[in-house]
Amino acid sequence: MKAFISLGSNIEPRLHYLKRAVKMLSDCEGLRITAVSSVYETEPVEVSTPQMWFLNAVVEVETHLSPFELFRLMQNIEARLGREGKGLKAPRTIDLDLLIYDELRLKTQQLELPHPRLCERAFVVIPLCEIAPKLTLPSGENVCEVAKRLSNLQRVVLRFKPTEWVTSEI
Repeated sequence: MKAFISLGSNIEPRLHYLKRAVKMLSDCEGLRITAVSSVYETEPVEVSTPQMWFLNAVVEVETHLSPFELFRLMQNIEARLGREGKGLKAPRTIDLDLLIYDELRLKTQQLELPHPRLCERAFVVIPLCEIAPKLTLPSGENVCEVAKRLSNLQRVVLRFKPTEWVTSEI
């Protein structure tokens, strides 16, 4: 199955946390990273207190793990990298979101697929457009069309191309 995972960090060292998360994903049995986006810097969205800007990226993976197994694996990586559950809008060392899992549509208390706010977040659709430009989103729109529309509304700045932040060991 093909899945897309977003990564974000707004606690220093931000790039280090993204690199570690990608490395930890790549080391997991039953999962293979097939594409990695550039890293983008974005202003925190919908927060009530001032926070450092996020570094964000998206990876594409091939996996035979179930969506729930993949979700638990991602939560484990977040915990290992020091993410604390201090609320939805709190600063974080790493935030991993399962955006899309093949063509599965799912809504449980634990997990909703595709991610419910996928089409509202430039920091997700811009890197997603970079690695999967032909992808059709749940809204029926092409991911790059949505990225173009949102890029006019939300500030997203390219910081590192894949060759500048992903090591050969991944």
